[in-house]
Amino acid sequence: PAIIADPLPTFQPAYYGIYFDYSYNFQLSDNVLTSTVAASETSVGIVVKDNCGESDRVYKNTIDNFTDALQGIGANMNIYDQRLGLNFICNNCGESNANGTDIKVGQGDVATNQGFIAGPNNLANNLFSDESAMHINNGGSMTMIYNYGTGNQRAVPINYTPNVVPQQLASGVNYNENCPPNPITNGVGNEGDRLNEIYTLEEDITNNKGLWQQLVDNGSTPNLEADIFFADNQTDYQDLYVEMMGIAPYVSIENLVNVTEISDFPELALRNIMVANPHSAREPEVWEALVNREPALSQQTLDDIEQEKQTITAKDVLEGDINAQELQSNALSIGLLEYYADENMNGENRSAEIKTHLKYRDEAHFRYGLIDMYIAEGNYGQAQAELNAVASECDMGDFQQEEYASLQIVYNIQIVALQNGIRLNQLEATDITALENVVANGMGTAVGRARNLLLLNGATDVYTEPILGTALGKTAIESALAGNRPATPKTGFNLYPNPAPKGHTLLQWNWFEAGLEEEKALKIHIRDVQGKLISTLTVDNPKRNTQLIPTQGYAPGVYMLTVEQDDKAISTHKLAVE
Repeated sequence: PAIIADPLPTFQPAYYGIYFDYSYNFQLSDNVLTSTVAASETSVGIVVKDNCGESDRVYKNTIDNFTDALQGIGANMNIYDQRLGLNFICNNCGESNANGTDIKVGQGDVATNQGFIAGPNNLANNLFSDESAMHINNGGSMTMIYNYGTGNQRAVPINYTPNVVPQQLASGVNYNENCPPNPITNGVGNEGDRLNEIYTLEEDITNNKGLWQQLVDNGSTPNLEADIFFADNQTDYQDLYVEMMGIAPYVSIENLVNVTEISDFPELALRNIMVANPHSAREPEVWEALVNREPALSQQTLDDIEQEKQTITAKDVLEGDINAQELQSNALSIGLLEYYADENMNGENRSAEIKTHLKYRDEAHFRYGLIDMYIAEGNYGQAQAELNAVASECDMGDFQQEEYASLQIVYNIQIVALQNGIRLNQLEATDITALENVVANGMGTAVGRARNLLLLNGATDVYTEPILGTALGKTAIESALAGNRPATPKTGFNLYPNPAPKGHTLLQWNWFEAGLEEEKALKIHIRDVQGKLISTLTVDNPKRNTQLIPTQGYAPGVYMLTVEQDDKAISTHKLAVE
Protein backbone atom coordinates (compact mmCIF):
# COMPACT_ATOMS: atom_id res chain seq x y z
CA PRO A 1 0.00 0.00 0.00
CA ALA A 2 1.08 3.57 -0.66
CA ILE A 3 1.39 5.01 2.84
CA ILE A 4 3.25 8.31 3.17
CA ALA A 5 4.38 9.95 6.41
CA ASP A 6 2.12 12.68 7.73
CA PRO A 7 2.87 15.55 7.71
CA LEU A 8 4.43 15.56 4.27
CA PRO A 9 8.11 16.50 3.93
CA THR A 10 8.79 19.97 2.55
CA PHE A 11 9.83 18.69 -0.88
CA GLN A 12 6.54 16.83 -1.37
CA PRO A 13 3.38 18.85 -2.08
CA ALA A 14 1.05 15.84 -2.17
CA TYR A 15 0.87 12.14 -1.33
CA TYR A 16 2.19 9.66 -3.87
CA GLY A 17 3.18 6.01 -4.08
CA ILE A 18 6.21 5.96 -6.44
CA TYR A 19 8.08 8.93 -7.95
CA PHE A 20 10.50 8.54 -10.89
CA ASP A 21 12.59 11.64 -11.57
CA TYR A 22 15.46 12.04 -14.08
CA SER A 23 15.77 8.34 -14.90
CA TYR A 24 16.57 6.47 -18.11
CA ASN A 25 15.89 3.01 -19.44
CA PHE A 26 13.42 1.71 -16.93
CA GLN A 27 10.37 -0.44 -16.67
CA LEU A 28 8.31 -0.01 -13.53
CA SER A 29 6.15 -3.09 -13.32
CA ASP A 30 4.00 -5.39 -11.20
CA ASN A 31 3.41 -3.11 -8.19
CA VAL A 32 0.15 -2.92 -6.24
CA LEU A 33 -0.67 0.57 -4.95
CA THR A 34 -3.72 1.48 -2.88
CA SER A 35 -4.30 4.94 -1.43
CA THR A 36 -5.15 5.05 2.25
CA VAL A 37 -5.31 8.84 2.64
CA ALA A 38 -8.48 10.88 3.02
CA ALA A 39 -10.43 11.63 -0.14
CA SER A 40 -9.95 15.35 0.50
CA GLU A 41 -6.17 14.98 0.08
CA THR A 42 -4.46 14.88 -3.32
CA SER A 43 -2.85 11.48 -3.91
CA VAL A 44 -1.11 9.99 -6.95
CA GLY A 45 -0.14 6.37 -7.52
CA ILE A 46 2.86 6.77 -9.84
CA VAL A 47 4.55 9.98 -11.04
CA VAL A 48 7.14 10.01 -13.83
CA LYS A 49 9.01 13.28 -14.42
CA ASP A 50 11.68 14.32 -16.94
CA ASN A 51 12.93 10.93 -18.07
CA CYS A 52 13.59 11.64 -21.77
CA GLY A 53 13.95 7.97 -22.63
CA GLU A 54 13.05 6.06 -25.76
CA SER A 55 11.33 3.01 -24.36
CA ASP A 56 10.47 3.78 -20.72
CA ARG A 57 7.37 1.94 -19.51
CA VAL A 58 5.06 1.95 -16.54
CA TYR A 59 3.75 -1.56 -16.97
CA LYS A 60 1.10 -3.75 -15.39
CA ASN A 61 0.73 -2.03 -12.04
CA THR A 62 -2.53 -2.19 -10.08
CA ILE A 63 -3.53 1.26 -8.80
CA ASP A 64 -6.67 1.93 -6.74
CA ASN A 65 -8.37 4.81 -4.95
CA PHE A 66 -6.01 7.68 -5.89
CA THR A 67 -6.87 11.17 -7.04
CA ASP A 68 -4.76 10.30 -10.10
CA ALA A 69 -3.44 6.82 -10.79
CA LEU A 70 -0.68 7.79 -13.24
CA GLN A 71 0.96 11.14 -13.98
CA GLY A 72 3.52 12.23 -16.57
CA ILE A 73 5.28 15.53 -15.90
CA GLY A 74 8.00 17.32 -17.87
CA ALA A 75 10.17 15.90 -20.64
CA ASN A 76 9.09 12.28 -21.01
CA MET A 77 9.06 12.08 -24.79
CA ASN A 78 11.96 11.39 -27.11
CA ILE A 79 13.60 14.62 -28.29
CA TYR A 80 13.94 13.35 -31.88
CA ASP A 81 10.58 11.67 -32.33
CA GLN A 82 7.68 12.75 -30.12
CA ARG A 83 5.77 9.55 -30.85
CA LEU A 84 8.31 7.78 -28.68
CA GLY A 85 9.04 8.01 -24.97
CA LEU A 86 7.16 7.15 -21.81
CA ASN A 87 4.33 4.64 -22.31
CA PHE A 88 1.65 3.61 -19.84
CA ILE A 89 0.89 -0.01 -20.75
CA CYS A 90 -1.31 -2.74 -19.27
CA ASN A 91 -1.88 -0.99 -15.94
CA ASN A 92 -4.99 -2.01 -13.99
CA CYS A 93 -6.53 1.25 -12.78
CA GLY A 94 -9.40 1.17 -10.31
CA GLU A 95 -9.91 -2.56 -10.11
CA SER A 96 -11.41 -2.39 -6.59
CA ASN A 97 -11.89 1.37 -6.05
CA ALA A 98 -12.08 3.91 -8.84
CA ASN A 99 -9.44 6.63 -9.19
CA GLY A 100 -10.47 10.22 -9.86
CA THR A 101 -8.35 10.18 -13.05
CA ASP A 102 -6.51 7.15 -14.38
CA ILE A 103 -3.93 8.81 -16.67
CA LYS A 104 -3.05 12.51 -16.41
CA VAL A 105 -0.29 14.24 -18.36
CA GLY A 106 0.75 17.86 -18.78
CA GLN A 107 2.36 19.69 -21.69
CA GLY A 108 3.67 17.01 -24.06
CA ASP A 109 4.65 14.82 -21.15
CA VAL A 110 4.49 11.29 -22.58
CA ALA A 111 4.96 9.64 -25.96
CA THR A 112 2.25 10.96 -28.25
CA ASN A 113 1.58 7.44 -29.54
CA GLN A 114 0.68 5.34 -26.49
CA GLY A 115 1.24 1.66 -27.18
CA PHE A 116 3.72 2.34 -29.99
CA ILE A 117 6.36 0.15 -28.36
CA ALA A 118 4.06 -2.40 -26.74
CA GLY A 119 4.86 -5.15 -29.21
CA PRO A 120 3.64 -6.44 -32.55
CA ASN A 121 0.04 -5.41 -31.82
CA ASN A 122 0.97 -1.86 -30.71
CA LEU A 123 -1.49 -1.86 -27.82
CA ALA A 124 -1.47 0.16 -24.61
CA ASN A 125 -4.30 -1.92 -23.12
CA ASN A 126 -4.61 -0.23 -19.74
CA LEU A 127 -7.71 -1.20 -17.78
CA PHE A 128 -9.66 1.85 -16.64
CA SER A 129 -11.77 2.70 -13.59
CA ASP A 130 -15.55 2.73 -13.85
CA GLU A 131 -17.42 5.50 -15.68
CA SER A 132 -17.21 7.81 -12.65
CA ALA A 133 -13.52 8.47 -13.44
CA MET A 134 -11.74 10.57 -16.05
CA HIS A 135 -9.87 7.91 -17.95
CA ILE A 136 -7.29 10.04 -19.86
CA ASN A 137 -6.67 13.72 -19.16
CA ASN A 138 -4.17 15.12 -21.68
CA GLY A 139 -3.43 18.64 -20.51
CA GLY A 140 -0.97 19.48 -23.28
CA SER A 141 -1.28 20.72 -26.83
CA MET A 142 0.12 17.52 -28.40
CA THR A 143 -2.50 15.07 -29.61
CA MET A 144 -2.20 11.65 -27.95
CA ILE A 145 -2.97 8.57 -30.05
CA TYR A 146 -4.12 5.88 -27.63
CA ASN A 147 -4.04 2.33 -29.04
CA TYR A 148 -6.19 -0.39 -27.51
CA GLY A 149 -7.72 -3.72 -28.47
CA THR A 150 -11.18 -5.29 -28.54
CA GLY A 151 -13.10 -7.61 -26.27
CA ASN A 152 -12.61 -6.04 -22.83
CA GLN A 153 -14.78 -3.07 -21.94
CA ARG A 154 -12.45 -1.91 -19.17
CA ALA A 155 -9.73 -1.44 -21.83
CA VAL A 156 -11.87 1.10 -23.70
CA PRO A 157 -11.42 4.74 -22.59
CA ILE A 158 -14.80 6.45 -22.53
CA ASN A 159 -13.97 9.64 -20.61
CA TYR A 160 -11.08 11.59 -22.11
CA THR A 161 -10.08 15.11 -23.15
CA PRO A 162 -10.57 16.33 -26.75
CA ASN A 163 -6.88 16.04 -27.70
CA VAL A 164 -6.89 12.28 -27.03
CA VAL A 165 -7.66 10.05 -30.03
CA PRO A 166 -8.53 6.49 -28.95
CA GLN A 167 -7.62 4.06 -31.72
CA GLN A 168 -9.12 0.59 -31.52
CA LEU A 169 -7.06 -2.07 -33.25
CA ALA A 170 -8.34 -5.43 -34.36
CA SER A 171 -6.41 -7.50 -31.83
CA GLY A 172 -8.33 -8.70 -28.80
CA VAL A 173 -7.54 -7.80 -25.21
CA ASN A 174 -6.89 -10.70 -22.91
CA TYR A 175 -5.24 -9.02 -19.95
CA ASN A 176 -3.38 -12.10 -18.71
CA GLU A 177 -2.22 -13.23 -22.16
CA ASN A 178 -1.49 -9.85 -23.78
CA CYS A 179 0.07 -8.42 -20.62
CA PRO A 180 2.46 -11.05 -19.24
CA PRO A 181 4.58 -10.34 -16.16
CA ASN A 182 7.65 -8.22 -16.95
CA PRO A 183 7.80 -8.83 -20.72
CA ILE A 184 11.19 -7.14 -21.07
CA THR A 185 13.00 -9.87 -19.13
CA ASN A 186 10.41 -12.59 -19.67
CA GLY A 187 11.83 -15.25 -21.95
CA VAL A 188 15.43 -13.98 -22.01
CA GLY A 189 16.41 -17.54 -21.15
CA ASN A 190 19.10 -18.10 -23.76
CA GLU A 191 21.16 -14.94 -23.50
CA GLY A 192 23.11 -15.89 -26.62
CA ASP A 193 19.92 -15.70 -28.68
CA ARG A 194 19.09 -12.33 -27.13
CA LEU A 195 22.57 -11.00 -27.92
CA ASN A 196 22.34 -12.23 -31.51
CA GLU A 197 18.98 -10.52 -31.87
CA ILE A 198 20.46 -7.24 -30.60
CA TYR A 199 23.49 -7.53 -32.89
CA THR A 200 21.26 -8.23 -35.90
CA LEU A 201 19.08 -5.23 -35.11
CA GLU A 202 22.13 -2.99 -34.72
CA GLU A 203 23.43 -4.15 -38.10
CA ASP A 204 20.03 -3.40 -39.68
CA ILE A 205 20.04 0.04 -38.04
CA THR A 206 23.51 0.77 -39.42
CA ASN A 207 22.43 -0.28 -42.92
CA ASN A 208 19.25 1.79 -42.79
CA LYS A 209 21.11 4.83 -41.50
CA GLY A 210 23.61 4.40 -44.34
CA LEU A 211 20.75 4.29 -46.84
CA TRP A 212 19.25 7.41 -45.25
CA GLN A 213 22.59 9.21 -45.63
CA GLN A 214 22.74 8.22 -49.30
CA LEU A 215 19.23 9.47 -50.01
CA VAL A 216 19.23 12.80 -48.14
CA ASP A 217 20.35 15.49 -50.62
CA ASN A 218 21.48 12.67 -52.92
CA GLY A 219 24.18 11.90 -50.36
CA SER A 220 25.88 15.26 -50.89
CA THR A 221 24.45 18.03 -48.75
CA PRO A 222 27.43 20.40 -49.31
CA ASN A 223 27.08 20.16 -53.12
CA LEU A 224 23.38 20.99 -53.01
CA GLU A 225 24.09 23.76 -50.54
CA ALA A 226 26.64 25.20 -52.98
CA ASP A 227 24.14 24.99 -55.84
CA ILE A 228 21.66 26.96 -53.74
CA PHE A 229 24.22 29.51 -52.60
CA PHE A 230 25.54 30.31 -56.09
CA ALA A 231 22.17 30.35 -57.86
CA ASP A 232 21.47 33.95 -58.91
CA ASN A 233 19.32 33.94 -62.06
CA GLN A 234 16.21 32.30 -63.43
CA THR A 235 18.14 29.60 -65.32
CA ASP A 236 19.94 28.59 -62.13
CA TYR A 237 16.61 28.63 -60.27
CA GLN A 238 15.04 26.31 -62.82
CA ASP A 239 17.93 23.86 -62.58
CA LEU A 240 17.78 24.01 -58.79
CA TYR A 241 14.03 23.38 -58.86
CA VAL A 242 14.43 20.30 -61.05
CA GLU A 243 17.25 18.99 -58.83
CA MET A 244 15.32 19.45 -55.57
CA MET A 245 12.09 17.99 -56.92
CA GLY A 246 14.06 15.02 -58.22
CA ILE A 247 15.43 14.11 -54.81
CA ALA A 248 12.24 14.91 -52.86
CA PRO A 249 11.18 13.91 -50.21
CA TYR A 250 14.82 13.59 -49.13
CA VAL A 251 15.83 17.26 -49.15
CA SER A 252 17.60 18.13 -45.89
CA ILE A 253 16.31 20.64 -43.38
CA GLU A 254 19.27 22.97 -43.86
CA ASN A 255 18.79 23.12 -47.63
CA LEU A 256 15.04 23.68 -47.35
CA VAL A 257 15.96 26.68 -45.20
CA ASN A 258 18.68 27.73 -47.63
CA VAL A 259 16.36 27.80 -50.65
CA THR A 260 13.76 29.71 -48.64
CA GLU A 261 16.36 32.41 -48.01
CA ILE A 262 16.71 33.16 -51.76
CA SER A 263 14.55 36.29 -51.88
CA ASP A 264 13.77 36.15 -55.62
CA PHE A 265 13.29 32.38 -55.92
CA PRO A 266 9.86 31.96 -57.55
CA GLU A 267 7.12 31.49 -54.96
CA LEU A 268 5.33 28.74 -56.89
CA ALA A 269 8.58 26.78 -57.25
CA LEU A 270 9.28 27.19 -53.53
CA ARG A 271 5.75 26.07 -52.70
CA ASN A 272 6.09 22.94 -54.86
CA ILE A 273 9.43 22.00 -53.28
CA MET A 274 7.97 22.30 -49.78
CA VAL A 275 4.85 20.32 -50.67
CA ALA A 276 7.06 17.59 -52.18
CA ASN A 277 8.98 17.48 -48.86
CA PRO A 278 6.18 17.36 -46.24
CA HIS A 279 8.68 17.32 -43.36
CA SER A 280 9.26 21.00 -44.18
CA ALA A 281 6.02 22.03 -42.46
CA ARG A 282 6.79 19.82 -39.46
CA GLU A 283 10.23 21.33 -38.83
CA PRO A 284 10.16 24.54 -36.75
CA GLU A 285 13.36 25.81 -38.38
CA VAL A 286 11.91 25.53 -41.90
CA TRP A 287 8.51 26.85 -40.89
CA GLU A 288 10.07 29.90 -39.22
CA ALA A 289 12.06 30.60 -42.38
CA LEU A 290 8.90 30.36 -44.48
CA VAL A 291 6.81 32.55 -42.20
CA ASN A 292 9.53 35.21 -41.89
CA ARG A 293 10.61 35.18 -45.52
CA GLU A 294 11.14 38.48 -47.31
CA PRO A 295 9.31 39.11 -49.51
CA ALA A 296 6.47 37.48 -47.63
CA LEU A 297 4.81 34.37 -49.02
CA SER A 298 1.09 34.45 -49.68
CA GLN A 299 -1.21 32.92 -47.10
CA GLN A 300 -2.40 30.44 -49.73
CA THR A 301 1.17 29.19 -50.23
CA LEU A 302 1.69 28.81 -46.49
CA ASP A 303 -1.66 27.00 -46.16
CA ASP A 304 -0.75 24.61 -48.99
CA ILE A 305 2.56 23.78 -47.31
CA GLU A 306 1.02 23.36 -43.86
CA GLN A 307 -1.69 21.04 -45.17
CA GLU A 308 1.00 18.52 -46.12
CA LYS A 309 2.05 18.02 -42.48
CA GLN A 310 0.15 14.74 -42.23
CA THR A 311 1.51 13.28 -45.47
CA ILE A 312 3.62 10.15 -44.92
CA THR A 313 6.48 9.72 -47.38
CA ALA A 314 9.16 7.13 -48.07
CA LYS A 315 11.51 9.24 -45.95
CA ASP A 316 9.07 9.05 -43.02
CA VAL A 317 8.74 5.28 -43.45
CA LEU A 318 12.53 4.79 -43.48
CA GLU A 319 12.95 7.01 -40.41
CA GLY A 320 10.10 5.13 -38.74
CA ASP A 321 11.83 1.82 -39.43
CA ILE A 322 15.07 3.14 -37.91
CA ASN A 323 13.20 4.41 -34.84
CA ALA A 324 11.36 1.14 -34.36
CA GLN A 325 14.56 -0.89 -34.69
CA GLU A 326 16.38 1.37 -32.23
CA LEU A 327 13.53 1.07 -29.75
CA GLN A 328 13.46 -2.70 -30.02
CA SER A 329 17.22 -2.93 -29.65
CA ASN A 330 17.10 -0.57 -26.67
CA ALA A 331 14.35 -2.57 -24.98
CA LEU A 332 16.12 -5.88 -25.62
CA SER A 333 19.31 -4.53 -24.04
CA ILE A 334 17.39 -3.31 -21.00
CA GLY A 335 15.87 -6.76 -20.65
CA LEU A 336 19.23 -8.46 -20.97
CA LEU A 337 20.79 -6.19 -18.36
CA GLU A 338 17.85 -6.79 -16.03
CA TYR A 339 18.30 -10.53 -16.56
CA TYR A 340 21.99 -10.24 -15.61
CA ALA A 341 21.01 -8.21 -12.55
CA ASP A 342 18.55 -10.92 -11.50
CA GLU A 343 21.32 -13.49 -11.91
CA ASN A 344 23.51 -11.38 -9.61
CA MET A 345 20.73 -11.35 -7.03
CA ASN A 346 20.64 -15.13 -7.21
CA GLY A 347 24.35 -15.44 -6.38
CA GLU A 348 25.76 -15.48 -9.91
CA ASN A 349 28.44 -12.85 -10.60
CA ARG A 350 27.46 -11.30 -13.95
CA SER A 351 29.18 -7.96 -13.46
CA ALA A 352 31.59 -8.63 -16.33
CA GLU A 353 28.72 -9.32 -18.74
CA ILE A 354 26.89 -6.19 -17.59
CA LYS A 355 29.99 -4.03 -18.15
CA THR A 356 30.64 -5.58 -21.55
CA HIS A 357 27.12 -4.84 -22.74
CA LEU A 358 27.02 -1.32 -21.34
CA LYS A 359 30.29 -0.65 -23.19
CA TYR A 360 28.84 -2.15 -26.37
CA ARG A 361 25.98 0.38 -26.55
CA ASP A 362 26.76 3.74 -28.15
CA GLU A 363 23.97 5.59 -26.29
CA ALA A 364 25.43 7.84 -23.60
CA HIS A 365 22.91 6.86 -20.94
CA PHE A 366 24.07 3.24 -21.03
CA ARG A 367 27.65 4.43 -20.54
CA TYR A 368 26.66 6.40 -17.45
CA GLY A 369 25.55 3.10 -15.93
CA LEU A 370 29.03 1.71 -16.67
CA ILE A 371 30.67 4.72 -15.01
CA ASP A 372 28.45 4.25 -11.95
CA MET A 373 29.55 0.62 -11.68
CA TYR A 374 33.23 1.54 -11.66
CA ILE A 375 32.66 4.26 -9.07
CA ALA A 376 30.77 1.78 -6.86
CA GLU A 377 33.72 -0.64 -7.12
CA GLY A 378 36.21 2.08 -6.23
CA ASN A 379 37.87 1.88 -9.66
CA TYR A 380 38.00 5.65 -10.08
CA GLY A 381 40.65 5.70 -12.80
CA GLN A 382 38.53 3.49 -15.06
CA ALA A 383 35.43 5.54 -14.24
CA GLN A 384 37.28 8.69 -15.36
CA ALA A 385 38.48 6.97 -18.53
CA GLU A 386 34.94 5.88 -19.43
CA LEU A 387 33.62 9.38 -18.71
CA ASN A 388 36.18 10.86 -21.11
CA ALA A 389 35.38 8.21 -23.76
CA VAL A 390 31.71 9.19 -23.96
CA ALA A 391 32.55 12.23 -26.11
CA SER A 392 34.17 10.16 -28.88
CA GLU A 393 32.38 6.82 -28.61
CA CYS A 394 28.72 7.80 -28.12
CA ASP A 395 26.17 9.15 -30.58
CA MET A 396 24.82 12.35 -29.01
CA GLY A 397 22.49 15.10 -30.19
CA ASP A 398 22.43 18.63 -28.81
CA PHE A 399 20.44 17.66 -25.70
CA GLN A 400 22.76 14.76 -24.85
CA GLN A 401 25.85 16.90 -25.36
CA GLU A 402 24.53 19.53 -22.94
CA GLU A 403 23.62 16.80 -20.48
CA TYR A 404 27.10 15.28 -20.85
CA ALA A 405 28.74 18.64 -20.13
CA SER A 406 26.69 18.93 -16.92
CA LEU A 407 27.36 15.32 -15.91
CA GLN A 408 31.12 15.80 -16.35
CA ILE A 409 30.96 18.38 -13.57
CA VAL A 410 28.97 16.10 -11.26
CA TYR A 411 31.05 12.98 -11.97
CA ASN A 412 34.35 14.83 -11.58
CA ILE A 413 33.27 16.13 -8.17
CA GLN A 414 32.37 12.58 -7.09
CA ILE A 415 35.50 10.94 -8.47
CA VAL A 416 37.96 13.52 -7.11
CA ALA A 417 36.33 13.52 -3.68
CA LEU A 418 36.30 9.74 -3.38
CA GLN A 419 39.88 9.43 -4.66
CA ASN A 420 40.97 11.80 -1.89
CA GLY A 421 39.02 9.96 0.79
CA ILE A 422 36.37 12.67 1.12
CA ARG A 423 32.88 11.43 1.89
CA LEU A 424 30.18 12.60 -0.51
CA ASN A 425 28.29 14.25 2.36
CA GLN A 426 31.35 16.37 3.22
CA LEU A 427 32.08 18.15 -0.06
CA GLU A 428 34.11 21.36 -0.29
CA ALA A 429 32.38 24.76 -0.64
CA THR A 430 33.62 25.09 -4.23
CA ASP A 431 32.01 21.76 -5.08
CA ILE A 432 28.72 22.85 -3.50
CA THR A 433 28.76 26.01 -5.63
CA ALA A 434 29.43 24.00 -8.78
CA LEU A 435 26.55 21.63 -7.98
CA GLU A 436 24.22 24.55 -7.35
CA ASN A 437 25.14 25.87 -10.78
CA VAL A 438 24.29 22.49 -12.35
CA VAL A 439 20.88 22.52 -10.63
CA ALA A 440 20.21 26.04 -11.92
CA ASN A 441 21.62 25.70 -15.42
CA GLY A 442 22.29 22.01 -16.12
CA MET A 443 20.50 19.54 -18.33
CA GLY A 444 18.85 16.14 -17.95
CA THR A 445 19.89 13.57 -15.37
CA ALA A 446 22.77 15.77 -14.20
CA VAL A 447 20.26 18.02 -12.44
CA GLY A 448 18.83 15.17 -10.41
CA ARG A 449 22.28 13.84 -9.49
CA ALA A 450 23.44 17.31 -8.40
CA ARG A 451 20.34 17.74 -6.24
CA ASN A 452 20.98 14.44 -4.52
CA LEU A 453 24.54 15.45 -3.66
CA LEU A 454 23.34 18.81 -2.34
CA LEU A 455 20.77 17.06 -0.15
CA LEU A 456 23.51 14.76 1.19
CA ASN A 457 25.42 17.89 2.18
CA GLY A 458 22.55 19.35 4.19
CA ALA A 459 21.00 21.65 1.59
CA THR A 460 17.37 22.54 2.26
CA ASP A 461 14.62 23.55 -0.14
CA VAL A 462 16.71 22.28 -3.06
CA TYR A 463 13.72 20.79 -4.77
CA THR A 464 9.98 20.39 -4.68
CA GLU A 465 8.62 17.28 -6.38
CA PRO A 466 5.91 18.54 -8.76
CA ILE A 467 2.48 16.96 -8.63
CA LEU A 468 -0.11 17.84 -11.27
CA GLY A 469 -3.27 19.20 -9.70
CA THR A 470 -1.77 20.66 -6.55
CA ALA A 471 -2.79 24.24 -5.85
CA LEU A 472 0.63 25.87 -6.09
CA GLY A 473 0.06 28.74 -8.53
CA LYS A 474 -1.35 29.81 -11.88
CA THR A 475 -1.75 26.37 -13.44
CA ALA A 476 -0.88 22.92 -12.22
CA ILE A 477 2.19 22.29 -14.35
CA GLU A 478 3.50 25.87 -14.37
CA SER A 479 3.21 26.27 -10.64
CA ALA A 480 4.58 22.82 -9.91
CA LEU A 481 7.88 23.65 -11.59
CA ALA A 482 8.03 27.36 -10.74
CA GLY A 483 9.99 26.75 -7.56
CA ASN A 484 12.69 24.95 -9.53
CA ARG A 485 13.46 27.87 -11.84
CA PRO A 486 16.45 30.04 -11.09
CA ALA A 487 15.65 33.63 -10.13
CA THR A 488 17.33 34.70 -13.37
CA PRO A 489 16.56 31.96 -15.92
CA LYS A 490 19.62 30.87 -17.88
CA THR A 491 18.54 27.57 -19.36
CA GLY A 492 16.51 26.31 -22.26
CA PHE A 493 18.06 28.30 -25.18
CA ASN A 494 19.91 26.76 -28.10
CA LEU A 495 21.52 28.56 -31.03
CA TYR A 496 21.84 26.39 -34.13
CA PRO A 497 23.66 26.19 -36.47
CA ASN A 498 26.59 27.91 -34.82
CA PRO A 499 28.85 28.88 -36.57
CA ALA A 500 26.09 30.33 -38.72
CA PRO A 501 26.28 29.76 -42.46
CA LYS A 502 25.80 32.83 -44.62
CA GLY A 503 22.32 34.14 -44.14
CA HIS A 504 20.81 32.84 -40.92
CA THR A 505 20.85 30.86 -37.73
CA LEU A 506 17.99 29.83 -35.45
CA LEU A 507 17.48 30.49 -31.75
CA GLN A 508 15.30 27.82 -30.13
CA TRP A 509 14.05 27.53 -26.58
CA ASN A 510 11.42 25.95 -24.37
CA TRP A 511 9.62 28.94 -22.86
CA PHE A 512 8.38 26.89 -19.93
CA GLU A 513 11.62 25.14 -19.02
CA ALA A 514 13.46 28.47 -19.40
CA GLY A 515 11.13 30.05 -16.81
CA LEU A 516 9.84 32.75 -19.18
CA GLU A 517 6.76 34.84 -18.51
CA GLU A 518 4.43 34.16 -21.41
CA GLU A 519 2.86 37.63 -21.47
CA LYS A 520 6.14 39.56 -21.73
CA ALA A 521 8.05 40.01 -25.01
CA LEU A 522 11.65 38.91 -25.53
CA LYS A 523 14.32 41.24 -26.87
CA ILE A 524 17.22 39.65 -28.76
CA HIS A 525 20.26 41.94 -29.02
CA ILE A 526 23.27 41.18 -31.21
CA ARG A 527 26.51 43.10 -30.56
CA ASP A 528 29.98 42.91 -32.03
CA VAL A 529 33.05 42.20 -29.91
CA GLN A 530 33.45 45.93 -29.19
CA GLY A 531 29.93 46.00 -27.73
CA LYS A 532 28.36 47.92 -30.61
CA LEU A 533 24.67 47.05 -31.08
CA ILE A 534 24.24 45.49 -34.53
CA SER A 535 20.62 44.37 -34.40
CA THR A 536 17.61 43.97 -32.10
CA LEU A 537 14.75 41.52 -32.69
CA THR A 538 11.50 41.41 -30.72
CA VAL A 539 9.56 38.22 -29.99
CA ASP A 540 6.10 39.26 -28.82
CA ASN A 541 5.04 35.73 -27.86
CA PRO A 542 7.75 33.74 -26.00
CA LYS A 543 5.69 30.56 -26.42
CA ARG A 544 6.54 30.46 -30.13
CA ASN A 545 9.88 28.91 -29.00
CA THR A 546 11.83 29.79 -32.16
CA GLN A 547 13.27 32.90 -33.77
CA LEU A 548 15.18 33.05 -37.04
CA ILE A 549 18.28 35.24 -36.66
CA PRO A 550 19.19 36.85 -40.02
CA THR A 551 22.93 37.34 -40.45
CA GLN A 552 23.03 38.66 -44.02
CA GLY A 553 25.66 41.39 -44.31
CA TYR A 554 27.46 40.41 -41.11
CA ALA A 555 31.23 40.39 -41.42
CA PRO A 556 32.78 37.02 -40.53
CA GLY A 557 33.63 36.90 -36.86
CA VAL A 558 32.22 36.47 -33.37
CA TYR A 559 29.19 38.34 -32.02
CA MET A 560 27.40 38.31 -28.67
CA LEU A 561 23.70 37.43 -28.71
CA THR A 562 21.75 38.34 -25.56
CA VAL A 563 18.14 37.47 -24.79
CA GLU A 564 16.29 39.79 -22.44
CA GLN A 565 12.86 39.74 -20.83
CA ASP A 566 11.57 42.59 -18.69
CA ASP A 567 14.95 44.33 -19.20
CA LYS A 568 16.83 41.43 -17.59
CA ALA A 569 19.40 39.33 -19.47
CA ILE A 570 18.35 35.68 -19.31
CA SER A 571 20.61 33.99 -21.87
CA THR A 572 23.85 34.93 -23.62
CA HIS A 573 25.52 33.16 -26.54
CA LYS A 574 28.59 33.62 -28.68
CA LEU A 575 27.43 33.68 -32.30
CA ALA A 576 30.06 32.85 -34.91
CA VAL A 577 29.41 34.00 -38.48
CA GLU A 578 31.39 32.29 -41.21
